[in-house]
Amino acid sequence: MGTCKYQDEARRAYVSRIVALVIGSPEKTYPQIADETGVSTPTVFRIAKEHGIHRKRGPKPKAATNG
Repeated sequence: MGTCKYQDEARRAYVSRIVALVIGSPEKTYPQIADETGVSTPTVFRIAKEHGIHRKRGPKPKAATNG
């Protein structure tokens, strides 16, 4: 038995939103994206991996200041 057509559409919609946030908001961490979208952090990791999205590991670089 397959899933309902509306469930598939809803899943595609939230997956595309998560992908857009991961790509478009590099300053946000995966846990922040998870909180914002209402899914678990492992779900964000899994969706990013499924879509071939990779981020550098480690702390984010500090912004340069003109001082």
